[in-house]
Amino acid sequence: MHTYSQFKKSEEQVSDVADMVRTIEKIAASRLHLMTQELAALDMYKSELARALIGLSLRKSFFHPLLQAHPDGKTILVAIGGDHGLVGGLHLRLMNYYLDHKSEYQTVVVVGRQMKELLEQEHVHIERFFEGLPDDMDVGAVSRVTQFIFDMYRDAGISRVDILFAKYLSLAQQKPEFSQFLPFRFDREAIAQNETLPKSDDEGLPIYEPSRERVFRRFLEMYIQISFYHTSLEGKLSELSSRTIEMEHAAKKADEMILQYRHDYVKRRRMDATLKQLASFAVSQMI
Repeated sequence: MHTYSQFKKSEEQVSDVADMVRTIEKIAASRLHLMTQELAALDMYKSELARALIGLSLRKSFFHPLLQAHPDGKTILVAIGGDHGLVGGLHLRLMNYYLDHKSEYQTVVVVGRQMKELLEQEHVHIERFFEGLPDDMDVGAVSRVTQFIFDMYRDAGISRVDILFAKYLSLAQQKPEFSQFLPFRFDREAIAQNETLPKSDDEGLPIYEPSRERVFRRFLEMYIQISFYHTSLEGKLSELSSRTIEMEHAAKKADEMILQYRHDYVKRRRMDATLKQLASFAVSQMI
């Protein structure tokens, strides 16, 4: 029979793990809350930038290489994951979703160590690897990824760039999804449906410096970068929500283990006391 000190030690070890798990859960939940607010603010900023782009292109369509398709080029996938685990089967679901469509892509760019390791296990060639985006979503880290994609798209004659990410649906639900990134589809009519646009481009006699076309091109690149940032933010929300749920389940399991340890100790203690009583009764009968 285990001694009381052995039971107590086992209980304390599980209790320490439970405390750590609850700390991770609280951190993930707090970051999730802040990131949800950031996503809402980003939607507003993206909407205003779209309105400016529509105003710039009311009377004239401008050429931009990121809007042009290259039918004979390669199809590239950008897989967005995280650097850390404790997210249940989130990365594995992303990986399985990719494998179902593997034949469509000739080149893979990976963001996040977890996706990189899973792809390497399947012997998938990785064109370029980036560290996972931090929980505070550093804009510089996102810009490095988008700039690499822009340069590759301009120089390599690529037909399409898709993004694989975990779409955030709710705290308990995340869905692997593909999203076309390039050529970027700037649908002015679709965006304008919910926007209040100026009646005339001549109102207020706007002056564009250095030129209207260069302003449009710069704003468009900003809009595309923000769209990638938005997608990355959804992936990070999915990661944090999955980690929150997994840690909640882990804490519950730890509590159940502690109760089981206590139940086993009481059960064995009663069994030992009963055996001693039976032994005493047997001895008394012999006497």
